[in-house]
Amino acid sequence: MIIAFSGVDCAGKTTQIEFLRQYFISQGKSCTVFWYRPGYSDELQRFKGLVRPLFSRSGLRQVGEDGHESARVSEPRESKARVPAPIWLVAAIMDAIGQYALKLRWLEKRYDVVICDRYVHDACLDLAFKYPGFAWSEAVLQRISVIFPRPAISLLLWLPYEEMMARVEAKNEPFPDPPRIRRMRWRAYDLLAENDAVTVIDVSGDIETNRKTILQAVLDKTGL
Repeated sequence: MIIAFSGVDCAGKTTQIEFLRQYFISQGKSCTVFWYRPGYSDELQRFKGLVRPLFSRSGLRQVGEDGHESARVSEPRESKARVPAPIWLVAAIMDAIGQYALKLRWLEKRYDVVICDRYVHDACLDLAFKYPGFAWSEAVLQRISVIFPRPAISLLLWLPYEEMMARVEAKNEPFPDPPRIRRMRWRAYDLLAENDAVTVIDVSGDIETNRKTILQAVLDKTGL
């Protein structure tokens, strides 16, 4: 069984996922957490390591008057060249297929419960924000998602915008996103909350209240 979590910034998603994981373990069920963001899987990171050298330029070795390479300049100097965005974008989409259609299905067979920390909705938003000039990427991933396993329940942890920003300020992140990006991302999740396919949980309350509300929603939906 798969349970998917999405959420606005500072909704306490990681904390609530851990609560739920511990609950299933206490009930004698095997449970794992699957986190994925397009472009950041271990497999794609290894692929990037192989591809980047193909787009770097090495300086030529210089030869001295004695016909031998100068020891001072014999080491090639590399200047990093940016890999074209479409290449990374296509690689990220292919990676998403591998992660969701293959790896997640394998985890589903191995464990009683797989909790997805972020799912397809989040992946599509990632692509939309990271590659704003390639609007087709979000549509492509949405179409391909029909081959991905369907969660038993998709939870969206939601906060009013003012509450979210108050928590952002209190968290005092070292490298915070600009307020404009925060608002755009919140608005995207606010629109997602209108989708009947997701179960919206207002997490404005305290952690314990939210834990009980989320657990009850999961039990009601899955029948566990």
